Amino acid sequence: MYYRIRKVACPAFSKEFVHFNRHGFNHLIRKGRKLRKFEDQIRRLRLLPKAVSILMRVDQIISCKTIREGTRVIDFWEIESDNVHVIIRKVNNGSLHFFSIF
Repeated sequence: MYYRIRKVACPAFSKEFVHFNRHGFNHLIRKGRKLRKFEDQIRRLRLLPKAVSILMRVDQIISCKTIREGTRVIDFWEIESDNVHVIIRKVNNGSLHFFSIF
């Protein structure tokens, strides 16, 4: 199901596409190198359809953060609706991609 989504145009980023790639999927099931608890994995995967809906309709970013790791610059944005938070990430000048949901 996850990889069928591919990309979603997001009004919060002027209809720029948010891609659903392996980085987002890995973060749903892992935190760093450790697997998340099974119940947490299931909860996040069940919220995934809401992430798509939120990205397609919400046009306001509630927070943003930039982290520098050596030569990498990583930007994070948070979008929220109905108490569900979606995190979008961009590494250097790459494309926006889904990173997490809670």
